[in-house]
Amino acid sequence: MPGGAAEVLHLAGPIGLSGADTLLLLGAGPFGAARTIVTARQCWVEGYERDPDLAELARHRAEEAGLRKRAPTSDLHETTKFRPRSASQGLSLFAIPDQPSVRPVLAGAAVAMRPGGQLGMIELVAADDLSDVSGAHWRRLERRTEALPAKTAIDLALREHSFDVRIVEDISSRHVQAVLMGWMKHLEAVAADKRNGRPPPQDLVRLMVAEAELWLLRLRLINAGRLNLIRWQAIRR
Repeated sequence: MPGGAAEVLHLAGPIGLSGADTLLLLGAGPFGAARTIVTARQCWVEGYERDPDLAELARHRAEEAGLRKRAPTSDLHETTKFRPRSASQGLSLFAIPDQPSVRPVLAGAAVAMRPGGQLGMIELVAADDLSDVSGAHWRRLERRTEALPAKTAIDLALREHSFDVRIVEDISSRHVQAVLMGWMKHLEAVAADKRNGRPPPQDLVRLMVAEAELWLLRLRLINAGRLNLIRWQAIRR
């Protein structure tokens, strides 16, 4: 994710994790976030990932790192059965891709988390339905088939699923800077490889161009005020 390990730890910081905690990690991705948190905080992590390919990759990387038991990753879908009160704290990283998924994901978090636990959450929200040409093109690139959730829909769902919302913060500007910095570092590395006689293969170049188009469209929509990245901090009642 933009900002890498430093951003993951920044988002997890307010939760106050310790070695005695089990963290519910929604949107676990390909294991980078879980490994970062386990290494830095010595806690346990229960990861859930919606993309089955990323979930499988996370399980493979956990096995390689010797963290299969300490940081397992399960598939996340509408019928996922969460272990009741198995987690003391929670962190959700882009785990709600569309409007219909808001309630199942937060209902699962409410089941899995113990009362008094803190939930940190970031999510892209939309100010409109993104049905025009540029919005629809970005949704296709990101494989989003449904409308993105609105901030008010997530606010309401958190409260309905036994969470007291304490902080709501727009972190779009930090997200934009992290995206630009990430691309600068990547392009510098590509340029260095090229100078050293190791130009990227053509299939990788095509993937990079497609990825750049996706992120450019995201930043344009954020700058136009049509997309925002919001951070929530809530406590499980």
